[in-house]
Amino acid sequence: VLALVVARGVIGERVGELSLLFRWHYMQGGARMILEHPLLGVGPSGFKEAYLLTRPALAVEEVTSPHNALIEWVATLGVFGIAWGGLALRMVMRSVDAAAIDEDERETSAREDVMLIALACGVIVAASALTESAMATPEGAVFRVMGLVGWVVVASAMSRVLRGAWAGGWVGATLAGVVGVVAAHAMIEVTAVWANSVALLGGLLGLCAGDPPEARRGKGAARVIAGVGAPLLLAICLGAGVPRVARWERALDEAASEVRPGAQLRDRLARISRGGGLEGDGVDRIGAEIAAALGEPVAPSRAAMLDQLRRLSAAQAVRAMTRLEGAIDARPDHVPTARAAARLALGIGELVEDDQAAVWRARANEIMRGLCDRRPGSATAWAAYGSIQHGIWSRSGEDDDLRLAIMAWGRAFELDPRSLQLSVRLMDAYDQLGETGQASVWAGIALELDEQKRLDPLKMLSERERARCKRLWREGASEQSGDGPGEGP
Repeated sequence: VLALVVARGVIGERVGELSLLFRWHYMQGGARMILEHPLLGVGPSGFKEAYLLTRPALAVEEVTSPHNALIEWVATLGVFGIAWGGLALRMVMRSVDAAAIDEDERETSAREDVMLIALACGVIVAASALTESAMATPEGAVFRVMGLVGWVVVASAMSRVLRGAWAGGWVGATLAGVVGVVAAHAMIEVTAVWANSVALLGGLLGLCAGDPPEARRGKGAARVIAGVGAPLLLAICLGAGVPRVARWERALDEAASEVRPGAQLRDRLARISRGGGLEGDGVDRIGAEIAAALGEPVAPSRAAMLDQLRRLSAAQAVRAMTRLEGAIDARPDHVPTARAAARLALGIGELVEDDQAAVWRARANEIMRGLCDRRPGSATAWAAYGSIQHGIWSRSGEDDDLRLAIMAWGRAFELDPRSLQLSVRLMDAYDQLGETGQASVWAGIALELDEQKRLDPLKMLSERERARCKRLWREGASEQSGDGPGEGP
C-alpha cells in the first residue's frame, strides 16, 4: 500500500486522481516531522500545526492525520510510535497463526457467556436510551432493540471464537484475511488512529491474535492483570481530566444560557420588523418582557424600548463573559473558547457607553494575547489573534491596533507559510495603512500561493480577488521602478 501511494506521488499531476496524491502529500509532511523530531515526535495532538510547516508546496489541505498509522505514530510519538508499530505488526502476523488451531485444541463456549453479554449490552443500551429520552421516537426504539439483539449475537459469536470453539478452519482464515484488509486500510486512512474506529480495530486484532487455548492455561494471573490493569489505567488517565472538562463544558453552557434570552428577544423583534413573527407576538409584548427583565417600567416609545434592550443585552453579555472566563481557566489553551470570549468582549464594547468601550477592546486583546503566550507555536492561535485585533481596529480606527493585527498574522504566516488566506489578509492590512510597497509584496506572495492551490480550485482566489492582488502588485512594482504598471506574476 505504501508503494502504491509513493508511485502515485511520482506520477504527480499527469493523471486526474487526487485522493492518493493528497495522501502522498500527507506522507511527505509526516516524514519531515519524523526527521525533525525523531526522539519524541511532535506530540499526540501536534500533527496539524506541524503539518502547516512541513507540507509540500502543492498540498492544499490542512489535516490532523497523515492517514497512515505507522507514520502518524512515529511522527507524533517518536520512538514510542515505533514500538506501537512493531506491536501492531506482530498482532497482524499472529492472526495467521490463530487461524491454524487444530480441532482437538478447541474449547466449548460456556452458556453463561450469552447471559453475561446480554446483561452488559442491555445495561449500556438502557443507559443510552435514558440519556437520549428527550429525542426518543417509536422508530428509534425499534432500531435500538434491533441493535441490541444484533450486538448480543455478534458478541456471542466473538466469545465462541475467543474460547476456541470456532478457532481455526474457515472462520479463523476469514478473520485473518479481514485483519490483512484492515491493516492495509490503516496505511491510507485513519482507521487505526481515530477514536471512533480504533477500538473496533483493537478488538479485531485482539480477537484474531490471541493465544491458542493451551497457551492460555498457564497465563491466568498475567492475563487477569493485563486484562483488568490496562483498562483501569486508561480509566484513571481519562478520569483525571473529567473534572476539568466538566468545568469547561458547564461554563460554556452557563454562558450560552446568560445571553440566550436577549438573543431570542432580538430575534423575535427582527422577525416582526420583517413582517413575520409568531401569532400573538408583538412589539408591545416584547417591550413588556424587556422591562420585566430589567425591573423597570415599560418603555414609552420604540426608541426607549431599543435602549432597554441594549442595556439588557449588555448586562447579560457581561455575566456571560464571567462564565467564559471560567471556561478559559479550565482550558486556557483552547482556541475556540478564547476566540468566543474575545468576540463577546468586542460585542460588549458596542453595547456599553463610549468611555467603557476601550476597556472591553483591551480585554479582547488581553484574552488573545494570553492564548498566544500559552500556544506560541500555533498558527491557528496567532491567526485568531490577528482577526480579533483587526476587529478592534475597525472600531477604534487606530493604526497601532492594525499594526498589532499585522504582527499577529505575520507570526501566523511564519508558522503556516502556505496559507493563501493569511497572505491576502496581510496584503489588505498594509493597503489599509496606505503602505503600498508592503501591500505589493504580499500581493505577489498571494498570487504565487494561489497558483500552488491549483489542485483544488475551491481553495484558489476568485477572479475578483485575483484581479485585486494583481492591481496591488503592479502598483507596488510601478512605485519602486518609477515606470508604468508591470505585467504581474
